[in-house]
Amino acid sequence: MDYEKHRNYQRLVMSNSHIQRYSEFLSRPTSTIKEKYLSKSEVTKLINHTENAVRRLLSDPKRSVEDKSDAEEVLSWIRDVKGTWEDEKKLHPNVVTKLMKTSAGIGSGRFGFMKKGFKKSPDGKVPPNFSK
Repeated sequence: MDYEKHRNYQRLVMSNSHIQRYSEFLSRPTSTIKEKYLSKSEVTKLINHTENAVRRLLSDPKRSVEDKSDAEEVLSWIRDVKGTWEDEKKLHPNVVTKLMKTSAGIGSGRFGFMKKGFKKSPDGKVPPNFSK
């Protein structure tokens, strides 16, 4: 066998070997990511906690009219979620995630007060040396 034919043969064998290894790689069992599922009572507590946090924000005399208007919209959304939960006893995972974020953001008491001296939206700018 001359040299050129031998090189082509090696390429063919090598490419078949790569295909075989790739095929084996794809057919390996993969590990799954375990998600934490919330029980029905945990979802109910999450909805109630978020609703209570928004109600506290609405009753806070230090809050601006804009904050309270936003809170009214959030409360309306929570009521819709609560109705869906009571009717169907299931929620989309994205809704649960949004509830968690809302609960953490508003329930922490820091909503709108993330920076000392914060009075309105443009006050919350990122400092120029933030990346350092």
